[in-house]
Amino acid sequence: MAETWRYSSLRSTVAALAAPAEEQSAILNAMFEEMDGENAKYRPNDELYEEFYDIFLAGGTMVSEGELTEDQLAAVTKIEDDFPDTEPGDCF
Repeated sequence: MAETWRYSSLRSTVAALAAPAEEQSAILNAMFEEMDGENAKYRPNDELYEEFYDIFLAGGTMVSEGELTEDQLAAVTKIEDDFPDTEPGDCF
């Protein structure tokens, strides 16, 4: 099976969530490089979760299209279940 853009996105977002804090900070800094100095404190702190959640929502489609197995979907569902019962963007 060739790796699709959705599968690649899911892998990279899971890796970002599992990364050490320093690496997560570097990822966020790259995403929001225009926010520097005093503006950096306004950087959305839930952006890594939002990136994951956006692609997680395609999980069922990914299974039906053969991009993801049921076991893989169950594993990423456990990741999503570990987050508080909030919607992306609720941190503000």
